[in-house]
Amino acid sequence: MEKNINNEIRKLINNKMFFQSIKKLELNKKLTEKESSFILTCALLFTKIYEQDQRKKIIVEFAYYIFLKYSLISKDYRPLNDFSLNFGFYPISKLIREKELIENVSLNDIILNYRIEKDFTSNGFINTREQKVISENLMNDTSKYTSYVAPTSYGKSELIVNYLKKESSNYEKMAIIVPTKSLLAQTFRNVKKSNLKRKIITHDEMYNNDESFIAILTQERALRLLNRYRGDLFFDIIYIDEAHNLFNKEERSLLIARLIRLNYRYNHKQKLIYLSPLINNSDHLQLDFQEDINEQKIHFNMKEPEIFELRRDKKLYKYNRFLNKFFFQKKLEYEKSDYINYIFENMSEKNMIYHRSPKKIEQIANTLFTQSDENLEEERINEVIEVLREYVHHDFNMIDYLKKGIIYLHGKLPTLIKEFLEYEFSRNKKIQFVVANNVILEGVNLPISTLFILNTFQLSKNQLMNLIGRVNRLDNIFIHSKDLHKLTPPIHFINSDLNAKRMKMENQIKKLGDNTPIDKLLNPFLKNFDIESLSGKNLEKIKTILKNEEYLLSDSATKSDQFYLKLLEEGLEKILDLSNVKLVNGLKRRVEIYKDDKEFFRKDLIEKVYLVFISGIKDEYFIDFEFRRLKNEAARNYYKMFIVDQKLSLKERINKQFRYFYRIKYDSDSSGLMYIGHGYGEVERPNNNYEGQSYKVYVNLKEKTEKEIINLVIIKLKMEEDFINYKVFKFIRFLYEYNLINDNDYNTFVYGTNEKKKIDLLKMGLSLNLVDKFGKDEQLKNLSIDSFGNLVTNEEFVAYKEKLRGLYKFETNKYFFDK
Repeated sequence: MEKNINNEIRKLINNKMFFQSIKKLELNKKLTEKESSFILTCALLFTKIYEQDQRKKIIVEFAYYIFLKYSLISKDYRPLNDFSLNFGFYPISKLIREKELIENVSLNDIILNYRIEKDFTSNGFINTREQKVISENLMNDTSKYTSYVAPTSYGKSELIVNYLKKESSNYEKMAIIVPTKSLLAQTFRNVKKSNLKRKIITHDEMYNNDESFIAILTQERALRLLNRYRGDLFFDIIYIDEAHNLFNKEERSLLIARLIRLNYRYNHKQKLIYLSPLINNSDHLQLDFQEDINEQKIHFNMKEPEIFELRRDKKLYKYNRFLNKFFFQKKLEYEKSDYINYIFENMSEKNMIYHRSPKKIEQIANTLFTQSDENLEEERINEVIEVLREYVHHDFNMIDYLKKGIIYLHGKLPTLIKEFLEYEFSRNKKIQFVVANNVILEGVNLPISTLFILNTFQLSKNQLMNLIGRVNRLDNIFIHSKDLHKLTPPIHFINSDLNAKRMKMENQIKKLGDNTPIDKLLNPFLKNFDIESLSGKNLEKIKTILKNEEYLLSDSATKSDQFYLKLLEEGLEKILDLSNVKLVNGLKRRVEIYKDDKEFFRKDLIEKVYLVFISGIKDEYFIDFEFRRLKNEAARNYYKMFIVDQKLSLKERINKQFRYFYRIKYDSDSSGLMYIGHGYGEVERPNNNYEGQSYKVYVNLKEKTEKEIINLVIIKLKMEEDFINYKVFKFIRFLYEYNLINDNDYNTFVYGTNEKKKIDLLKMGLSLNLVDKFGKDEQLKNLSIDSFGNLVTNEEFVAYKEKLRGLYKFETNKYFFDK
């Protein structure tokens, strides 16, 4: 039906008065009195049509767009106020009243606003009518499976905490599943501040046969916890945050499905609550065993983005999603592909520039820096710069960029530094630009007021909606800035040489014609997954995945099958071809042999992984070429030292790695080539790992300056950390489960220490450097466990915390804070 309504609306373009009025609104031009009367009448008729048939959602959205744009342009806020009161957009009517934007307010208006404020205010923020109704419905929902679908910034965090409070007496073991460690830390803070008098678990190894708890975990940690206790532990209720991820076919999406199915195996009464801003039909989330999912959805968003497109011919257009029409605005007089001038002319107080590629992100940040005239001499900026000099390196590019209010964020930055920069961007008005990619979509909330999109490659409609939804969050509009113009956040699509020439952003923009997400069901465990549409290798691959998953959840696995089961649990089928029976049996024999080999136990961890999983294994059995690099002794030696060095501070590791790179640069017998991967590679070199093909995965250190090498080292360290943590660690954990690695070696590898109190802190997410500092400063004695099993501090530690500075202070405040 929605499609037919869209077509009917777009026919209105043939009405000259209507078309001209909308064009003026789109281009922010004032209407004549006749045009105003006409277009407001049209908007009023649209609301009447919606009242008669509430399936016609798009038509009332169009009405709201007209009232909003008209009021902002004409400064006549009565039409917007009337609509907001009637439709339940109460935050808007409240702000209009607070700022006295309407004269001659009647007594009835005052009484009505008083009642609204009394009935719809929650935690100091006034809700929309729909928001209040849906939230109450969710709190009273007794369904086994429930979803909460709402636009970004519609109070999801508050709602989770309220639900936890309400259901804490009904459920003993509660779990919140989050997709990233950054969100884990943020959710932990929200739950901890609520003082729910329940143990909070943020790591699978924090569980200690507790009868009741709130677990805040990634899907990987939650699965490890359930697998470790195999039926003796299950969750009573699970909240799945960013639940739209379940639709995808990536490994982490399959793990969410596995977690839900595994928990169901042990607890058929489990309650599931899905939370997301990007789901069209919640029943699409159903797995094979599930009944209908009771959907609680907020359909209407108070924000209506202004969408601009700068094309390669330097013509600027404005897009109206209701008419699916691009209105020409002007032709710019910039140099060819000079997108930076456009950004400077259209920037606001907080700007995000999006690009997919980490390397291009850094190039964009450098171009901004080079062409910006502003040079900040501001105390807080200087403090941030000193932190980066002290804890990272004085040649870190970010230091220069900060002097002009610029930072960049991507997944190749050290995690703590990325989080620190996000925090500084949020609190420091002088940092006006963040250049970033998809890490922003599932990270902490940033105060973005203008978005520039410089690349749309592999950016789906849902991701685009999510990205746009992060601009001008509702708390920023109605609490902090109190500016109704922020209800129309500016979104700029810029076609430039940073995008492939064949790619037209116009096609991506047209996907925003309606606010309906697209549920692409790519996860084979979804009930409505269409396996019949597959054929050939794709079908065989899915059948293998389904077979392995059923095996993982089956009770029929014999003792001899447990070895294969454990390989699958660790996800090693992504690295080795476990479909080969001969390979699996060979690995099993090795494990049995090495159990009684005293010489084996003297080996370091990398060598143990090599002897069991790599030595003598044919190349065709390796699916992951990166892991296969450990066949080379030089590579193994590098990672042995890399693991030892993880105990050092970030700056110490950077300096040590730099000396290693420096030797390669000036070694006359060396080619100077260093493997850096696809994202930053500049040089091709034939490599057997890529089956005879050449890829740009190397850099030539001999051609790099010392400053360029330092910044490559920072990237390389994060890449290697990820390789160790997400690939090598799987094998180490497997060997530990089979007692081929002892507790001391395992703890030293995972935590860098064998001290239990330090390990408990590390499981919370704190870095080893911070925990070591607590030890050196004799603060571990000021940390204790309360009656609920949670870590608490005393007054002495609180006073100590206030004296900390730099990254130590930032990281400590993430986990230890006043309630």
